[in-house]
Amino acid sequence: MQWLFYRYSIYAIFLAMGYAAFTFSGFAKTAFPINSIAQNFTACFVIFWLFIPFLNVLISHMNEKQHICLLLLTGFTYIILGTVHRVTMNYVSWFMVLYLISSYIRLYPKAWFSNNKICGALLFLSLAAGIASIVGCAWVGTKINKFSPFFFVSDSNTFLAVAIGVSAFLFFKNLRISYSRFINTVAASTFGVLLIHASGDAMRQWLWKDTVDCVGHYNAKFMPLYAFGCVAAIFAVCICIDILRIKFLEKPFFRVWDKYWDAFAEKLREKGDRLLKKLNVG
Repeated sequence: MQWLFYRYSIYAIFLAMGYAAFTFSGFAKTAFPINSIAQNFTACFVIFWLFIPFLNVLISHMNEKQHICLLLLTGFTYIILGTVHRVTMNYVSWFMVLYLISSYIRLYPKAWFSNNKICGALLFLSLAAGIASIVGCAWVGTKINKFSPFFFVSDSNTFLAVAIGVSAFLFFKNLRISYSRFINTVAASTFGVLLIHASGDAMRQWLWKDTVDCVGHYNAKFMPLYAFGCVAAIFAVCICIDILRIKFLEKPFFRVWDKYWDAFAEKLREKGDRLLKKLNVG
């Protein structure tokens, strides 16, 4: 509901402002949000969710050796080939690979998984390797045309990207952070930040090209400060918008939903009990 709320409301706002032109293809694309399982993060993640119960059945029936073999197979297919040969993949199945990695960490904890000195060192080394790869590829790009500086970190299934992600996950998993209302409030709305600022091509055009003007400020004297300030401001504004949505839309809606759903579920249970009694008598 959060996903569709932002998708439909932002589309309607841009139409009303005249910033986006109405087309049947654009309307159909907005109305039916799942139009790709290759790159659309939110759509892919929603589809991936539906696979979790079946993945759990698979994982629960494997032993550790089988789990490791499956990780090696999927790791070679998605990470090694994805890094060296840029094998085309889709995010639904890639999320499944990440689920297998995280489930192994959860089910078969090793001593070093909880050692933050080791995990911190791995995070530092993987970050350093990622930065070095960008610098090295940038230098190669001066010799070879169309060679991307981000060749080894350009997608989430490249080896260095996975190494950074897993080591960062292990490092922060072990931090003992006490309860923070601020952290939890912001965390509850971070998905909303994604849905707002990356809602579609019209939003990207209005926000990054016309309003922020990323390209126009590329050679500005204070470009790093400008870039940081814009990102921080957009994040803060989107957080505030989503907090207001939660307060004035989500919570009131679910109070009504829970009230009527509980009553409806109770009636279903009563009907089911009566039917069972009749069947038992028969």
